[in-house]
Amino acid sequence: MQCPSVKECICPKVSCKNHGRCCDCVIKHRETDGGQAEKQLLDTEQAVRDYDAVACTGSDPLDLILTEKKRICDADHIEFTYMADGGALAAIGFVDLYVMLSNALDNAIECVLGEEEPNRIVTMKVFRKNGAAIVNIENYCSHRLRFEGGLPQTIKEDKENHGFGMHSIRSVAQKYGGSIAAGQEGDRFILNIMFPLAAAE
Repeated sequence: MQCPSVKECICPKVSCKNHGRCCDCVIKHRETDGGQAEKQLLDTEQAVRDYDAVACTGSDPLDLILTEKKRICDADHIEFTYMADGGALAAIGFVDLYVMLSNALDNAIECVLGEEEPNRIVTMKVFRKNGAAIVNIENYCSHRLRFEGGLPQTIKEDKENHGFGMHSIRSVAQKYGGSIAAGQEGDRFILNIMFPLAAAE
């Protein structure tokens, strides 16, 4: 029996079947092939993980952002989950979308990196509700935040060169007739970015 290639193994239609065949190869040839079958299985598992990490939301810019941040989170042992209707943000320009969501997710990632590993949790949802496109980003945050003008204030000592991310997010939202709302509930920081659907579609 010949092991399938990595390319075959990550095909979504046959991945389970081929992964099983790879496992059979390892069991059959472990002692006779110098570990090649086992190496191929490990390579296959990594390829499957890489395939699974590619976002597919219906929006190419959003897919790029989510895939990039997911890989960063995986490397830093952060649990990052998302459910996103990419079409809800179709009319937001690529650069604006990238600035807005990268800032928001970078803030969340930076915050949870200071937490114990089990609490490194970031979630993101993009959905439509009552005529609005809504981006909801939440992250664990054990320390108390201070808010001014509805925005959380940076806790870094160099305040002159930090804290502009939230202002950039709000500026993009306002450009498309939207708004943002930030707050803290217990150990959760919650950011909602809202756009009229007419502007976001």
